[in-house]
Amino acid sequence: EKLFRERFDIANAKVSRKFNPADPSTSLSMGFGFVQFWTKEDAMESIKTMQGALLNGHSIELKLSNREVTDDTKKKQRKTVDRLDQGESMKLIVRNVPFQASPSEVEALFSAFGGLKSVRMPKKVGGGGSHRGFGFVDFSTKGDAKRAFEALVHSTHLYGRRLVLEWAKGEEDSVDQLREKTAARFAGGTKEHRKLKKRMEALEKDLKVIDDD
Repeated sequence: EKLFRERFDIANAKVSRKFNPADPSTSLSMGFGFVQFWTKEDAMESIKTMQGALLNGHSIELKLSNREVTDDTKKKQRKTVDRLDQGESMKLIVRNVPFQASPSEVEALFSAFGGLKSVRMPKKVGGGGSHRGFGFVDFSTKGDAKRAFEALVHSTHLYGRRLVLEWAKGEEDSVDQLREKTAARFAGGTKEHRKLKKRMEALEKDLKVIDDD
């Protein structure tokens, strides 16, 4: 980011990162990143004047991204801004978790930023113990939670999939509690059981796994 800001007024810059299997508490650069300019002219000028520039001893290769900012993308960007509002939360929702990732690997990734109260990954019903592709990471302090969020939110990959982070608020983390309470109190097909099941299904729609390209 510093390299480009010295010459241009840019909106943001980020390096794509992935999970480090040798040390779960760290992440590795994927060798590429994205720089967003405010104008197309600046983007073209950067390719012309900075192609082959050295960064940490490596010659960089620049080309225009083929991603277009569509209306849907703008909506997602606005939603992302909403997700950045921590409020009083110390708990993160982690979506798009690859199914081969274990809870201990997710815990190792986040514990590098501070103390954790818990890491919960809801399991599939009848899925043989496998998780459903998302989880909840509850930190001991707001500062630790914020530090982890800011470090991992933009582009952190685990087994090739980009993790999507949001602050857990309100009903978003109650689906897990509902499942536990329902399993403990109801074993049959009672009317109250069916009502709770419908509530869980409605909440789970908001907790679906995001397949991020």
